[in-house]
Formats: sequence, structure tokens, C-alpha cells
Amino acid sequence: MVYTCSMTNQRQIAQTIRDQIRAGDKWCLAAFRAHSFVSLDANEDRRGGLMFRVTINPRLFHKIIIELTHLDEYKVILWGGRRKCVEGKEIESREAWCDTLAETIYELCNPR
Repeated sequence: MVYTCSMTNQRQIAQTIRDQIRAGDKWCLAAFRAHSFVSLDANEDRRGGLMFRVTINPRLFHKIIIELTHLDEYKVILWGGRRKCVEGKEIESREAWCDTLAETIYELCNPR
């Protein structure tokens, strides 16, 4: 099955996710110096999404990937690796609703 999604629709989904994070906590993205925002394409697992880089530890690179599933839930993934290494790995992932996106990002990005 081919999942097609127009560029405008992908950007709209990404913009909505960013707005929902800001609605939950307007400082969430600034707290982790979020940058390099990219909208994600639709595929068999998701209808779209948003990916951005965050700074948790200067020696490591981290990305937050937020996927809108076909059940209208979000899957929030913390992805990371060493700064000099091109390859990374999924560190942790959690399911979230639109009103808990900011809280979920804080939980994933704050070291225990």
C-alpha cells in the first residue's frame, strides 16, 4: 500500500505538533535548545510527524522524533549517539497524547 501525503499536509501536521508542545509548555523547546526542525513523511506506521535536534549533553547528539500514528496517538522517540559517530540508536520511546507531549519530552530528555 502506498501512503501519499502532500507537502502542505506534512508541514501542517508538523506545525500542529509544534503548537501542541508549546501549548503544553511554552519553554519546552527552548529548554533543550531545539533546532533543525524537519517534517516527516507518511508511511505504514505513521501519518506524519516532526523531528528536531536537542542538546542534552554537548558530547552527544540527540534527536526527538514525534510520529502521529494512524490511531491519532503520538509516539515520542529519543534518538542519540556519539557526536563523532554518524550512526545512532533509539534510546527510549513512549506513547503520548497531544496534551502530554511537552511532559513526555521533559521525561525523555532529563537524565535520571
